[in-house]
Amino acid sequence: MPKKSDLVIYDVKLRFAATTREGLALSYLKNHPSSKSARDLFVQMMMAYWLPFSLAAEGVEAEALKMAGFEAIGELEKQINLIRRVVLEQETVIAAHIEIPQKATHSKNEVTKLSQDTVALDNSVSHSNLNGNSFIPKKAADLF
Repeated sequence: MPKKSDLVIYDVKLRFAATTREGLALSYLKNHPSSKSARDLFVQMMMAYWLPFSLAAEGVEAEALKMAGFEAIGELEKQINLIRRVVLEQETVIAAHIEIPQKATHSKNEVTKLSQDTVALDNSVSHSNLNGNSFIPKKAADLF
């Protein structure tokens, strides 16, 4: 267990009016359907969004940095696909038991094409290679 002096402590207190976009997003995190805590969800999104940059700034070796990049891209692609399926492919989104009409900016054919492109991209990333060798990336944490 790390010593208290080894911990990075950053107390974040966010306050937004409940009717703002930020307030709605924070309320959703606090009451997320997965039952994960808002803290865990916040850390998950922070890691996917910023970990590769923080590792690069620390001078982490190239192979470990690539693996962290693949892991982050995979997490972000999963979120992109979820947004496409839940928000763009449906006409309504149910939030807090209230149906909110959504106007999709893409036609059904465009969404299908985007989804097919994403599947193709997912397949190409998971089967890509470095130096001609096929590989399936390990978790970045396994390389440290």
